[in-house]
Amino acid sequence: PCSSSPCRNGGTCKIKGNSYSCGCTEDYVGERCQHGCDCKNGKCRVTSDDDVLCECLPEYGKKAEVCEPCDCGTGANCTWERGIIFGYTKYCLCPDGSKLKEEHCEDPCNRNPCLNNGKCKEEGKVFKCECRPPYTERTCKDDLCTENPCQNGGTCKINGTSFECKCEIPYIGKLCEKDVCTINPCQNGGICRLNGTSFLCYCRSPYSGRLCESNICNTDTCIHGKCEVIGQSYKCRCDEGFTGFRCEDKVQTISELFRLIKSRRLSPRTRGTAQKAVKIIISPHKY
Repeated sequence: PCSSSPCRNGGTCKIKGNSYSCGCTEDYVGERCQHGCDCKNGKCRVTSDDDVLCECLPEYGKKAEVCEPCDCGTGANCTWERGIIFGYTKYCLCPDGSKLKEEHCEDPCNRNPCLNNGKCKEEGKVFKCECRPPYTERTCKDDLCTENPCQNGGTCKINGTSFECKCEIPYIGKLCEKDVCTINPCQNGGICRLNGTSFLCYCRSPYSGRLCESNICNTDTCIHGKCEVIGQSYKCRCDEGFTGFRCEDKVQTISELFRLIKSRRLSPRTRGTAQKAVKIIISPHKY
């Protein structure tokens, strides 16, 4: 189909299946590049009636047959209307849909409303600020600490592009939203209660200590006996042959007591106690 050179005015013929298409040079349009196109700052379009129209680029408007700069503001187009007596009158077609006669479309970003290096974007007659962290709100005036997100008396401080809370004792957490009893530091089922700027642990028996970490009846509480919890204290039940508060003393036999008494190694008070013990063992009915 390209053998007959159907493309005019220097157009390039390209085969497309059983047909062809013409690639036109800059100043010509049409199926076979048959129409001239003098359309500076615009683009030519062929209508269904095979007429040529010059459509202006954005921010340009047609004055007579020429596309002139609108100078109406960012994103605004325009049109020139010819008067009966006077020449052409320019109308600005603003992004918000308004049509202004010989009047510039106001750019809401001209006043630089965005603070702290925020970027202003026009949205019709209004503006929108794209704020840089940590700034917020409509004009990037406020930072993340302006409304103090820290709870329970915490102090907010900007840290880079974020913030951190300095909490009052006994509060913890990113926003000081928790107290120390929230994590319950009390062990072994102890109950945590706030106490001024600190806390107290109410321990379950037989535990004790600041965090209820100690068992009253440890394995070495009663040396030769069994430990029994009594209220918040304990009592040792000694194995046979042992005595003492912690079952630490071995019970002496009568012969051993006599030997100790005669050895004179005991203090007078201890010797007297030993002698009394011997008498009780020998004659218990007298005591």
